[in-house]
This record gives sequence, structure tokens and C-alpha cells, in this order.
Amino acid sequence: MLSRAATAYQPCPNGEGLRRGERVSYVLDRHAAETILEYLRAEGLQPEPYLAGGQLTLVEARRLLFRNGRFDPDAVLENLALDLERTVEQGFTGLRMTSEMSWATHRRAGSGRLMEFECKSNALFAEGLFIGLCQYDRRRFSPVQLLEAIAVHPEIVSDRGRHRNLFFTTPRHVAGECSAADLLE
Repeated sequence: MLSRAATAYQPCPNGEGLRRGERVSYVLDRHAAETILEYLRAEGLQPEPYLAGGQLTLVEARRLLFRNGRFDPDAVLENLALDLERTVEQGFTGLRMTSEMSWATHRRAGSGRLMEFECKSNALFAEGLFIGLCQYDRRRFSPVQLLEAIAVHPEIVSDRGRHRNLFFTTPRHVAGECSAADLLE
């Protein structure tokens, strides 16, 4: 999600996924868990039963993404794939994850591999059981970083709605698997 600089940034909790029987995981960075729970309450949901039943989890980015003190996209994706597998085994209709991407601006070890992660994560969505929403606050990322993020996301959600991304670029270029010249050809 890209929020406009002139608009106050608000996190995007996922009440829709809870209503559809999906397991929902919210990755926190800038906001406290209670803030997200308040947004869900404002949508008419009481989050406590979802939390107690394991359908809703709130996890800090540093705990999920920096388990060994550094961000390793392959390790994170492996854990997400296992999480998706467990989610289906537990009888949920899918896994919906939304993340405040501001964690990548803290300059922690490995956070420079963000676009590699974004490219590789597209493979998780192929079967339609995993929905991801990356929340990019325009005030925290440079225009170059945002353009790179846009390039590797097949859909974009902004304050103007949800759109198929006409500028989606096969992740091979951003992941360094081919040159820009080769891709252009």
C-alpha cells in the first residue's frame, strides 16, 4: 500500500480475511498491537476471539524477519511457506499477511535485500492460498525504492483503490537474474 504524503498514514488491518475464515498475520513496525486491534474494532470486529483461536496474530517485524540478527530473504520465505502449510493443515481457508514495510528503513543487517525478498515472495502467491499486502509509507521510502517496489508487485493498493499493476516487471531483473538490457529486449 502506498499512502500519499499529504494524507495521514494509517495501517491496514485485515478484517476481511478474518471474516472469510483465513488466518491473518499482521507484521508490526511503526504501530503498536493495540492500535491495530482498535482499527479492527472500528470495523466492527472483536479481535479477542480471533487472537485466542490463533486465527489472528500480531508479530513485530524484528522478531519475524530478523531471527538471527539479520534479514535473510530465503530463510524468511522458507518460514512463510511452512506457516502457509500449517495454516492449511489447521483448516483455515488461506493465509493473509500484511506488513508495515518501514522495518526496511531502519538499516538493520540485511535490510538492503528487501527487493530480493519482494521478488522471491511472488512465488508464494501462485496457488491463491496466500495473500500479502506490503504497506509502504511514501514518507519513509525514496521515490526510487517505491518505484522498485511497484515494479515487482502485480497489484497495487493506494488511497485510490486496488489496481492491476500495468508496470509489473518480471522479478528476474530486480533480483539480478538478468540485465535490464536483456529484459528490455
